[in-house]
Amino acid sequence: MKIGIITMHRVPNFGSALQAYALRHKLFQHGIDNKIIDYIYSYAGYEPSWGRNIYDKVKYSCSMP
Repeated sequence: MKIGIITMHRVPNFGSALQAYALRHKLFQHGIDNKIIDYIYSYAGYEPSWGRNIYDKVKYSCSMP
């Protein structure tokens, strides 16, 4: 049997890639031929300024006068 696994695993964390790998490996152990299909969502891009904005908000809201 052949199946395709549609997943978003190219995101800025290791959990999604590890989950895709583990599922593919487990299905292969059970004798199922499978392939990972990377779904690329156009609005799921990595925004490096996001973390900095959160840091600045917390820093300035918690600063003492």
